[in-house]
Amino acid sequence: MKRSLDWRRHPLLVTGLAAAGAVVALEVAGAAAATAPLTLVVLAVGRLGWWPAPRPVQTVCVELPPSFDYEHAFDDVFRCCAQGAELVGVHSHGPCLELEYSVRLRRGRSSEGLLQDIRGVVDERRAIPGGS
Repeated sequence: MKRSLDWRRHPLLVTGLAAAGAVVALEVAGAAAATAPLTLVVLAVGRLGWWPAPRPVQTVCVELPPSFDYEHAFDDVFRCCAQGAELVGVHSHGPCLELEYSVRLRRGRSSEGLLQDIRGVVDERRAIPGGS
């Protein structure tokens, strides 16, 4: 003869299940209580701009005469206009050199302004006697 599980005969089992249910409910409530303030902090930081998104990286190409000394020619321009700049390629196209820079502009600076400053450096070096 097979006996079925009778809840009235096993009060310890009922007590254990009730205790486990209470622990699970407290854990879920605690996790929800901890998640709510963290969510509010993340939303506040995003809305108030305390943690700005990184500026996108742009590629800037500059064509120069082959005799142009480009090693540190644009350091001042990049220091002024960019958070970071890196020379990623030097290519020879016929009578010209093409420099390829990877640039992350500073907030409030435009790529047009950067290109104007680079042109100014190139024109200034060409105007110097003996410059390229």
